[in-house]
Amino acid sequence: TIDSGPANSTNGGSATFEFSANENGSTFLGALDEDSYDEVSSPTTYTNLSNGEHTFKVRAEDVAGNTDASAATQSWEVDALKPTATAPVQALKQNVRLGTSLIPIWLEWSATDNPAGSGIALYQLKQSKDGAAYTTVDLPDPTATSIALNLERGSTYRYMVRAQDEAGNWSAWAVGPRFTVAAHQENSTAVSYPSGTWTRSALSGAYGGYVKYARAQGATATLTFTGRNIAWVATKAPSRGTAEVYVDGAKVSTVDLYSATTHTRTLAFSNGWSASNSHTMTIKVLGTPSTRAVVDVDAFVVLR
Repeated sequence: TIDSGPANSTNGGSATFEFSANENGSTFLGALDEDSYDEVSSPTTYTNLSNGEHTFKVRAEDVAGNTDASAATQSWEVDALKPTATAPVQALKQNVRLGTSLIPIWLEWSATDNPAGSGIALYQLKQSKDGAAYTTVDLPDPTATSIALNLERGSTYRYMVRAQDEAGNWSAWAVGPRFTVAAHQENSTAVSYPSGTWTRSALSGAYGGYVKYARAQGATATLTFTGRNIAWVATKAPSRGTAEVYVDGAKVSTVDLYSATTHTRTLAFSNGWSASNSHTMTIKVLGTPSTRAVVDVDAFVVLR
């Protein structure tokens, strides 16, 4: 009987086995992988093991010369190769609601192990805020590859992640881009209303307490910004209509703001790029149907 041996996956190049027999005075014959059987004693250690699968076999022989009909065996994997992690990437998700002060951000990452590796066992995520030292972010699950975070407007963040495989090898830290969370209210000078009549109105639950709305076909609201992520914040409600969204002059989406119940501070549309550059987003009111033609601008959220 093999009483102890290495874990199923290990990053060590050696393995020690302890074994025993049910008859006193027994001796043992052991073999590693395809090697022939040789005399061994407990404990037995094998060193300089290569990466990959290995199998140890041992037989007992009693004082009368009787030998096990079949060997006791244990298989395990040696994996000394580090996995590779990809840097965390931030995004703004559609149909998520802003908090009254905090901005919801979606963070995603991944890792790959070598083809013959033991597989990813867990991740570690860290955050730096406004240039301070990195602190650990608690994950919802050890193997989670995404997390929703509520971040402060006006603060700058950076994230890094590393992965550990089943054998205990850690990847290098993969560091994501530094970004600042910005929000432009409906009355910000950065937002222009070049066409149509837009009315500023108090709205309970709106981000900052106010929105600007229009109902006429062709009314537009435009934000020119520098960033890598953008989201238009609006109200979804029974009275709300549809609008077209243009990014850098090209139509990218038609958004229907209708909802059977009212949802303020909703990210009605979002877009992102791999690098921070100058862009323009325009909201164009379609104005139909007339019974629910209202489109509002509550805010724009930018990660720059």
